[in-house]
Amino acid sequence: MKLLYNIDFSIAAAVFLSIFLLYIVFSYDLKVRKNRGFLQLIVFVLVADIFDIITAFTISNANRVPVFLNMAINELYYFVLAFLGILFLQYAEEVSENSDPDDNRRSLLSLHRIDYILIFAYVILLLINFPTGILMSFQNGVYIHGPLYFVLFFFPYVEVGFAFARVVMTTEEFRTNNRRILVWIYFSFCMSVAALQLFVFTKVLLSIFAVAIGLTFLMILMETPDYQGMLLVMDKLRDTQSQMRQQAMLENRRSRSKTDFLLHLSHELRTPLNAIIGYSELILSDRKKQAAASDVKNIRQASRDLLSIADNIKNFIEIEDEDVSIENDDYETCVLVEDMKRRTAFLNADKGLKLHLVIDPALPTRLYGDRIRIGQLMDTLISNAIKYTDQGEVDISLEWKDSISAIGFTVEDSGKGIKPAEMKRISESFFRGDREGTVSGLGLGLAFASKLLYLMGSKLEYESAYNIGSRFYFTLRQGDVSDDHIGEEKALALASFEKKTREVAKKLDVLVVDDNQINIDITARILTSGGCHVETAMNGEEAISRIRERNTAYDIIFMDHLMPVMDGIEAMDTIRTENLCPDTPVVALTANAVTDVEREYRSHGFAAYMLKPVTQDGLFDTIDRLCGEGSVIRTGTDHELTAKNDVPDQESIEKTVRGTDTSSDPMKSLSDIVDTKAGLAYCGGAEDFYLDIINDYIKGDTREKLSKELSDGDLENYRIGVHSLKSSSRTIGAGELSDQAKRLEDACKASDTDYIRAHHEEVMELYGKLLSDLDSAIHPASEGKQEKKEAPAPKHKERTRILLATSYDLERNILSYILGKDYEVTEASDIVKGFNLLRNDKPDLALIDSAMIFGNEERFMELNVPVIFITDERDRSSKVRSISCGGNDIIERPVDEIILKRRIRGVLALKGSVL
Repeated sequence: MKLLYNIDFSIAAAVFLSIFLLYIVFSYDLKVRKNRGFLQLIVFVLVADIFDIITAFTISNANRVPVFLNMAINELYYFVLAFLGILFLQYAEEVSENSDPDDNRRSLLSLHRIDYILIFAYVILLLINFPTGILMSFQNGVYIHGPLYFVLFFFPYVEVGFAFARVVMTTEEFRTNNRRILVWIYFSFCMSVAALQLFVFTKVLLSIFAVAIGLTFLMILMETPDYQGMLLVMDKLRDTQSQMRQQAMLENRRSRSKTDFLLHLSHELRTPLNAIIGYSELILSDRKKQAAASDVKNIRQASRDLLSIADNIKNFIEIEDEDVSIENDDYETCVLVEDMKRRTAFLNADKGLKLHLVIDPALPTRLYGDRIRIGQLMDTLISNAIKYTDQGEVDISLEWKDSISAIGFTVEDSGKGIKPAEMKRISESFFRGDREGTVSGLGLGLAFASKLLYLMGSKLEYESAYNIGSRFYFTLRQGDVSDDHIGEEKALALASFEKKTREVAKKLDVLVVDDNQINIDITARILTSGGCHVETAMNGEEAISRIRERNTAYDIIFMDHLMPVMDGIEAMDTIRTENLCPDTPVVALTANAVTDVEREYRSHGFAAYMLKPVTQDGLFDTIDRLCGEGSVIRTGTDHELTAKNDVPDQESIEKTVRGTDTSSDPMKSLSDIVDTKAGLAYCGGAEDFYLDIINDYIKGDTREKLSKELSDGDLENYRIGVHSLKSSSRTIGAGELSDQAKRLEDACKASDTDYIRAHHEEVMELYGKLLSDLDSAIHPASEGKQEKKEAPAPKHKERTRILLATSYDLERNILSYILGKDYEVTEASDIVKGFNLLRNDKPDLALIDSAMIFGNEERFMELNVPVIFITDERDRSSKVRSISCGGNDIIERPVDEIILKRRIRGVLALKGSVL
């Protein structure tokens, strides 16, 4: 076969493109769309090159090839060239897509319109070419160029020109002039070679070879693996930046929430603390029985407010940190109700609201769900109802919705209700319906309940009428794992809030395991008073020995978690592994108040757990639940219980709270060494028991043991030892030593041996001095020591007048009482009344809440009266603000009587008053 064209360059291009193709397949990541586009480009250039070679043969032998077939092959070749131009354009768009898509959108739309018009015209010309030959034709076996042949030849290059001129040249990679020049050189090279083939070397096939060279140039310029790596890094960087922006926004939101939370916490924690300290002063000063009993109740209520706040803190942090886990398991419905009742009675003890509880008899005896979280939800809604109801009643109901296998819980109160405009804000953190600030709290309870219910696949629903009451309720699907229902009789029994004293129905054998002798004494005393036979062990190993030695099993075992030699979990594992007492319930005692602690203990085989310090109700409720109903009998009415426990008589008040019984010389001496009030509180007010605890503390000297463990590097047992020292010292009222021991314990947890070795001797010296002082107080060497009397306060010729201005009624009453002993006090509940009294009465000194500064700065600057500001804040800026408004001093909540009077004397002394 003859050949009119030189196809050497085309064959070379085919070989080169084939190798190039294999390189791309094995070197590039074809999951990337742009890489696939480049591969398609090479494939179609190779196809076009093959067609170029074929048409060279068919044209050279046109007299042997049918005209129609020859025309079809050549037109197909030009279709491939046109499609190749389109691929160039698409690839250029993919390259520029990630660089600056917004800038190119309008130009790309315009480019597409032009391209579609040109392609349409090109296809029409190819179709018309068959009958007319305006592009090319065959006559008598000779290939003839038509009048528009140059359009056929240059159209693909026009498309490539559009690609480079309108798209590629606007991408980020070609912003610099040097790179633009390189691209134009490539484009000019391809166009020049095409022109040479058309006008000079008409018998040499050069164009596809030029395109192949151009692709290589393009790969070197844009598509090298290094460049790909750079693009990959840039993509990852963009993703990382996006994630960081989202994370930053999330962290900012969390930070704002936690900042608000801490600001609220600063105020709300100090309010009940102030009440506790203030009412303690009242108890110490007031000798009237009824007044003292009333103040004890106020202290108890403030303490319960603090406990509620602490619970809200824990719940808030869990929700904010997304650390809430929902752990479903089988649970006893009666246990859920009893726990709820105990908490409700605790919250209502001082308010005395009427409580109505309705339990659905159709409630299954066992359900499948997260009992701990359900209990949290119940406690939150009940606490909220009791808190905002001053008088009246709270109705609680628990029903079973059999059609959807769900429990329905409802709490309805006759309290303050919520204003219609504020109904939408119920689920917001820190929202409180009580704007006057008469109710303590953080405003977190309902927000926590709403979020927790959402996580559990439910929602909090509510209805409220202002000054009439509110109703909160939710429905929660549960697994029904029992066909038995609690029935009418049990439902009525569960619905009763009657509280009675209790003792065991039969003498139970109980083992108490704790490494702290004081904790053992307290627990054993409570159980013994209820009729139990109690044996004790100081660690897990000793407990295992006692269990092995017995002929009959214990009825129940109370075991501390953290102990030396063998801790509670290790002992529990041994009991279960050796099957020592398979039918005996073992209860874990712990100070760990985290939410999921029950699941951890149950996973090791414990039947239940109790938080320390244990209470009489908690111990006997646990015994009744685990040792079978009827194990504990109730003796005595709720009225008798109140008379015995809630209202102490005058002798009990003076001995327990004041610690000043005139017949108890050791107690007088001890009050100078430790906080006897705190110690007596742990011992139920019994001085003889407290003195026994002090004796046990002295005998339990662990200095030598701790020093040896430290020198041996046994930090684990050293940590257990200082943990025990911390707990026992706190129990007897040795707060300073307890705090020092806690720091050593924390250092052990952090493996901070430098701190431990630097402070061990100091703590041991303090420990030794305390033991010596305690021993001297209880066993004095001589009885004839003269008791040092406090010098009386100087007499005033006339009482100094003080204005007390604070909006919190409880705080105002306490401070007025404290100051009223020495000064003439005038009260103001708001700043308007305060300024009127300052102007008309002209007091010698003003004690004012710093919150009243805002909006009244100039008026404070005009005062000629010394001012001491009371503040919740501890930061320097609040002090500067108070002083800059004319304040002479500042005192922080909770207010201490001694510090307050010292500050007042100091300010008055500067004024020149005679004290």
